[in-house]
Amino acid sequence: MDSSKYTTKPEQPKGDARAAPVRPSAGKRESASRLSSKEDFMRSSLLTNICQMARCGRCFSFPREPAMNVFPGGDSDEYHQASWMGDLVRSEIANGKTTNKATLKHLIIPGSHNSASYSIPASKLCSAIGICQNLTIKEQLLSGIRFLDIRVGSGRKIPSNDAEGSSYSSGVNIFHGPLMGCVFEEILDEISVFCKEFPSEFVIVMVTAEHKRPFSTADKVSALKLMQSHFGSVNDPVDKRLLCNVNSRGDLLNTELQHLIKEKGRVCVLLSESFCRDLVVDGIKHSKEYVREKYGFCDSYMWIRNKWQ
Repeated sequence: MDSSKYTTKPEQPKGDARAAPVRPSAGKRESASRLSSKEDFMRSSLLTNICQMARCGRCFSFPREPAMNVFPGGDSDEYHQASWMGDLVRSEIANGKTTNKATLKHLIIPGSHNSASYSIPASKLCSAIGICQNLTIKEQLLSGIRFLDIRVGSGRKIPSNDAEGSSYSSGVNIFHGPLMGCVFEEILDEISVFCKEFPSEFVIVMVTAEHKRPFSTADKVSALKLMQSHFGSVNDPVDKRLLCNVNSRGDLLNTELQHLIKEKGRVCVLLSESFCRDLVVDGIKHSKEYVREKYGFCDSYMWIRNKWQ
């Protein structure tokens, strides 16, 4: 009888290379997963950016060219909507209208999304989807925009000299997500210049602390003071300031446009709820009520409806 078929199989040597591999620890698996997720995000971001660039075809032009060179109802040499609010008031006066005059409540206010994102360098990764506008703030206002969506956070305190040699170094910059644009002062300058050139126009400026971006207490205070220096103080007479100082939301919406501009002011500043959250300076809590009383800036949550909530 063949005994070989009854022979037991020899044991596998402990050091054999065919031994089952040791599974990585939970900590290593988690670290590898995070790394993989980050690599996937970078790959998808790069691919999306390339697709956007291929689609628009103009993303490498400096500065980026407008999607429309001529706006509806206008030509390349003139902005026909630069003073549309003043034109409306003058039309009411010319027609002898005494009742049901225009108020903000009865107007559709043209606005722009991420209004200052045009200042983000086009060479940045994901800039093709991060840059939402290709007109400057002043160009938008000249085109009829009257609601500006400005998003800010703590940036780098690097002065940038303009044509006249002045410098900006507050450390408050424009942001759209992780993408950083110009310094906040440049945007405020453009708004101020437009309002002084067109005193018949009313502008609403909503300033938001960009989501998940660092924004230090010092930089928040700096932003408040910058807006005050550009638009004026609540204690200044109305002919010496741009800031609109109203007592209530109803006062803002229901006051006749011509009286609102002449008697209240021309720039309404709205601050996001996150801007003043946990803001304490020298032991003083800068609540929305405190900021409203000291600076004249309103809480956006109480003054406008947020479609995301």
